Amino acid sequence: MIGNFNEIPSPDEKKGGVQPDLRKCLNFPNWMNDCRLMEVTTIGTKFTWSGPKWNGRDRVFKKLDHVFCNVKWRLKHDEGFAKVLPRVQSDHHPIMVISEEELSNGVDRPFRFEVAWITHEDFNSLMHEKWDKRFDLLHNISSLTPHLKEWNIETFGNIVRRKNELLARLNGIQNSHNMGIVASLRTLRRSFTSNFL
Repeated sequence: MIGNFNEIPSPDEKKGGVQPDLRKCLNFPNWMNDCRLMEVTTIGTKFTWSGPKWNGRDRVFKKLDHVFCNVKWRLKHDEGFAKVLPRVQSDHHPIMVISEEELSNGVDRPFRFEVAWITHEDFNSLMHEKWDKRFDLLHNISSLTPHLKEWNIETFGNIVRRKNELLARLNGIQNSHNMGIVASLRTLRRSFTSNFL
């Protein structure tokens, strides 16, 4: 079970704003016990939601998004965990559940055409140069693959690497304890998220 539960089970899962209501905090673990649920281990930033500033107080951060499982799931996926990903446009961080150890390190990833390539000024000339009209579509696609991989790294700049670098920097900003206080961090975060629009 995964989602925004709009409540926190502990006061330390909130930063900024008014003090949390301890009675409401106690209701959450009671509900978990009644439903026989346990929280899946989560890695990444502690707070999954960023709220506005109210009444001149510091910006509010909370862990509103949770991943729960029952004993049966935990026994079946004993190495499973949840990963909090960097947020881009939403005020909530997306969460990815990984139920098994990731066996692939990306080496055997199949070739995929990246739509962003067509925005590059050199893409059309590459296609005209490498496309051989003497052969059929399947042959051309097969022969283009190594050229596109090389062009992606040398000319386009490996968009997967660039995207991962941006997400890593965005994640670092969002993990900063000063995120709600230092205005320059909020400005930097906005500049990174604009790269994804």
